[in-house]
Amino acid sequence: MARGISTLLHYRRLMDPSRYGLFAFMLISHKLLRWVPYLLVPPALLALAILAKDNIVARILLGFVSAGIGFALIGIRRREFTGFKPAAIAAFALVTFCAGVNAWWAALRKAEMATWEPTRRPEAQT
Repeated sequence: MARGISTLLHYRRLMDPSRYGLFAFMLISHKLLRWVPYLLVPPALLALAILAKDNIVARILLGFVSAGIGFALIGIRRREFTGFKPAAIAAFALVTFCAGVNAWWAALRKAEMATWEPTRRPEAQT
C-alpha cells in the first residue's frame, strides 16, 4: 500500500480529470478513495476525543471505539481468543487500520521501501 500511495503522489498530475478524463476518475476512485480512510483515522480519533469532553454521544461513541480497540488487543495478545470470532474480527480490523496508517506515514515521509527479488539460481543443465 505504501508503494502504491508513493506512486500515486509522485504521479498526482494523472488525477486531473480535465486532462486525463476517465482514467483520472478511475485512479481517484479505485486508488485514492480506497486509501483515504486510513489517512483520516488518527485525526478522527483525536477529534472524537476532543468532542467527548462536551458531548455525551461522542463520549459513548469513544467508549465503544475504545472497547473495540481493547477487545482487539486482547484478541491479538491472547491465543485462546483467536477462535472467538468477534475478537478475531476486531483484531483484524485494528491490524488493518494500523497497517494503513503506517503505509501513509511511510509514503508521506518518503521512506525507503525494500523490494523482494528472487534468489538467482544457476541455469539448469539438461
